[in-house]
Amino acid sequence: MLSGVEVLHELEEKGLRPVGLPIENPDKPNSYLIFLKRTYDKDGNAVPSKRKTDIAIKHLADKGVAVNVALLDDKASDLDKAVAALLAAKFPASVQSSVVSLENSE
Repeated sequence: MLSGVEVLHELEEKGLRPVGLPIENPDKPNSYLIFLKRTYDKDGNAVPSKRKTDIAIKHLADKGVAVNVALLDDKASDLDKAVAALLAAKFPASVQSSVVSLENSE
Protein backbone atom coordinates (compact mmCIF):
# COMPACT_ATOMS: atom_id res chain seq x y z
CA MET A 1 0.00 0.00 0.00
CA LEU A 2 1.29 3.44 -0.91
CA SER A 3 0.96 6.35 1.50
CA GLY A 4 -0.54 9.67 0.40
CA VAL A 5 2.94 11.16 0.08
CA GLU A 6 4.05 8.23 -2.08
CA VAL A 7 0.96 8.62 -4.29
CA LEU A 8 1.75 12.33 -4.61
CA HIS A 9 5.33 11.49 -5.61
CA GLU A 10 4.13 8.97 -8.23
CA LEU A 11 1.73 11.53 -9.71
CA GLU A 12 4.41 14.21 -9.83
CA GLU A 13 6.75 11.79 -11.64
CA LYS A 14 4.02 11.44 -14.29
CA GLY A 15 3.78 15.22 -14.65
CA LEU A 16 0.70 15.89 -12.52
CA ARG A 17 0.69 18.37 -9.65
CA PRO A 18 -2.31 17.78 -7.42
CA VAL A 19 -3.67 20.58 -5.27
CA GLY A 20 -2.79 19.43 -1.76
CA LEU A 21 -2.08 15.90 -0.60
CA PRO A 22 -4.14 12.94 -1.78
CA ILE A 23 -7.03 12.16 0.57
CA GLU A 24 -7.24 8.53 1.62
CA ASN A 25 -10.67 6.94 1.26
CA PRO A 26 -11.51 5.42 4.66
CA ASP A 27 -14.21 3.25 3.06
CA LYS A 28 -11.90 1.54 0.58
CA PRO A 29 -8.29 0.47 1.18
CA ASN A 30 -5.63 1.70 -1.27
CA SER A 31 -7.96 4.35 -2.64
CA TYR A 32 -7.34 8.10 -2.79
CA LEU A 33 -9.06 11.26 -3.93
CA ILE A 34 -6.92 13.92 -5.58
CA PHE A 35 -7.72 17.43 -6.71
CA LEU A 36 -6.21 18.61 -9.99
CA LYS A 37 -6.38 22.18 -11.19
CA ARG A 38 -7.29 22.25 -14.87
CA THR A 39 -6.34 25.27 -16.89
CA TYR A 40 -6.42 25.93 -20.62
CA ASP A 41 -3.61 26.98 -22.91
CA LYS A 42 -3.94 29.69 -25.55
CA ASP A 43 -5.29 27.12 -28.04
CA GLY A 44 -8.02 26.00 -25.64
CA ASN A 45 -6.42 22.66 -24.79
CA ALA A 46 -6.88 21.38 -21.25
CA VAL A 47 -3.78 21.28 -19.03
CA PRO A 48 -3.20 18.63 -17.78
CA SER A 49 -4.70 16.70 -20.65
CA LYS A 50 -7.10 13.82 -20.11
CA ARG A 51 -4.56 11.48 -21.68
CA LYS A 52 -1.81 12.53 -19.26
CA THR A 53 -4.18 12.14 -16.32
CA ASP A 54 -5.36 8.71 -17.53
CA ILE A 55 -1.76 7.49 -17.90
CA ALA A 56 -0.91 8.54 -14.34
CA ILE A 57 -4.05 6.90 -12.93
CA LYS A 58 -3.35 3.66 -14.82
CA HIS A 59 0.23 3.69 -13.53
CA LEU A 60 -1.08 3.80 -9.96
CA ALA A 61 -3.77 1.20 -10.70
CA ASP A 62 -1.00 -1.15 -11.86
CA LYS A 63 0.51 -0.69 -8.38
CA GLY A 64 -2.82 -1.56 -6.74
CA VAL A 65 -3.87 2.01 -5.93
CA ALA A 66 -7.23 3.44 -7.02
CA VAL A 67 -7.30 7.18 -7.62
CA ASN A 68 -10.40 9.32 -8.10
CA VAL A 69 -9.80 12.74 -9.61
CA ALA A 70 -11.70 15.91 -8.80
CA LEU A 71 -10.99 18.60 -11.38
CA LEU A 72 -10.84 22.21 -10.27
CA ASP A 73 -11.61 23.69 -13.66
CA ASP A 74 -10.93 27.34 -14.55
CA LYS A 75 -14.13 27.33 -16.61
CA ALA A 76 -16.28 25.53 -14.04
CA SER A 77 -18.87 27.24 -11.92
CA ASP A 78 -20.47 26.20 -8.64
CA LEU A 79 -17.25 24.62 -7.41
CA ASP A 80 -18.69 24.12 -3.92
CA LYS A 81 -21.63 22.06 -5.23
CA ALA A 82 -19.39 20.01 -7.55
CA VAL A 83 -16.96 19.10 -4.77
CA ALA A 84 -19.80 18.27 -2.35
CA ALA A 85 -21.39 15.95 -4.91
CA LEU A 86 -18.08 14.24 -5.64
CA LEU A 87 -17.27 13.70 -1.96
CA ALA A 88 -20.75 12.31 -1.26
CA ALA A 89 -20.41 9.89 -4.18
CA LYS A 90 -16.88 8.70 -3.39
CA PHE A 91 -17.06 8.64 0.44
CA PRO A 92 -20.71 7.79 1.14
CA ALA A 93 -20.13 6.35 4.62
CA SER A 94 -17.75 9.09 5.78
CA VAL A 95 -18.85 12.47 4.44
CA GLN A 96 -21.98 14.18 5.64
CA SER A 97 -21.18 17.73 4.52
CA SER A 98 -18.33 19.77 3.07
CA VAL A 99 -17.19 23.35 2.70
CA VAL A 100 -14.93 24.69 -0.03
CA SER A 101 -12.71 27.57 1.00
CA LEU A 102 -10.66 29.52 -1.51
CA GLU A 103 -7.79 31.83 -0.65
CA ASN A 104 -6.10 33.84 -3.39
CA SER A 105 -7.89 31.70 -6.03
CA GLU A 106 -6.42 28.48 -4.61
